[in-house]
Amino acid sequence: MSTTNLSSATKNQCAHCGASALMKCTGCSSPLGEEAVVTIYYCDKKCQAEHWKPHKSACKAYQTKKLLYRAGEALQEIFYAFRQEMFNNKIVKVEHKDGKLYLVEGRYRDMRTNLDVLHEFPFELLPSKEDRHAVLAHMACQDAVAWMQEVTEIFLEGTAQKIEELNVESKNPKREVLIVGPGGEQDHAHYVHSIFKITLKNSGGVYCLDLSGAQFGYYNPVTPWSEYFVNRISSVTSCHASGTEKAMLASREQDNSLLDFVHRVLEGCSRRTLIAMEAWESKFTALSTFLRLPQGQFEKEKRIMCYVFRFHYFEFRENIKEQVMKAVENPGVHPVISFIPGKLKVY
Repeated sequence: MSTTNLSSATKNQCAHCGASALMKCTGCSSPLGEEAVVTIYYCDKKCQAEHWKPHKSACKAYQTKKLLYRAGEALQEIFYAFRQEMFNNKIVKVEHKDGKLYLVEGRYRDMRTNLDVLHEFPFELLPSKEDRHAVLAHMACQDAVAWMQEVTEIFLEGTAQKIEELNVESKNPKREVLIVGPGGEQDHAHYVHSIFKITLKNSGGVYCLDLSGAQFGYYNPVTPWSEYFVNRISSVTSCHASGTEKAMLASREQDNSLLDFVHRVLEGCSRRTLIAMEAWESKFTALSTFLRLPQGQFEKEKRIMCYVFRFHYFEFRENIKEQVMKAVENPGVHPVISFIPGKLKVY
């Protein structure tokens, strides 16, 4: 791997000969979220070349981990974009009280059609990025697994040896988000939390990918599994292969309940994800290149990527609105009950 010369007066030990060293292996020295990274130093390129054989496996493992961390960042941003456009709570007030974030719902009008389930995300009530992410993630862990599963597999192709879907009883939340209903009622029920468990190739280890952890005050999506298991799981209630959650929701019996209508709309919008993925890669950056860009370029391209995905989700939502208005104005001509969200026109 290439090296970086350090101008600092602090000297480190060469991994090969033990002499003072100022160069570090750039292949495995940049930060990995909050995970500790051991930096490898060399006194010169000769020592680095001679040490490559014993260092290679560790360096490759690190690079595999880095791809996961990069993918996790991008996937979480895509998930937030999905949730912003598919938000289904009518929030009229936000309160910080007793260390908790209360989301006060307004009164819901009668549904005009079975697609009339979405509401505007309350950006103006949530100036804090952490609060916005917590609200976007609140009660959305099933969405993060079911509707993000396909794109997660695409991002981790060649990186993950195995992807599993787990439902767990979570513990040690750093924050709490509560919904307050129109009548003042609060939902204090405890729900299982859905996550991905990722086993990496190249002996990279096992990690948790938690795209909706912000609701508990954990904003980084990737955490070493051993750390996540000890600190954030009280018990594992189920473990299944990747795709199980989506298959379960897709095969559910439709009962025309509000939750059923929400799931239909979310499933339809999720089909836009792969369309957005194809559009982004064809017009901007190939995924394999994107995940390996220098940090500054990666951040820039990630913003572009998020814009593309959100644009596709926004268009889906606009089509939903159009269908609703047509059904309201001409119920006999445009029967919304037969509308299939996933078959919206692609612009």
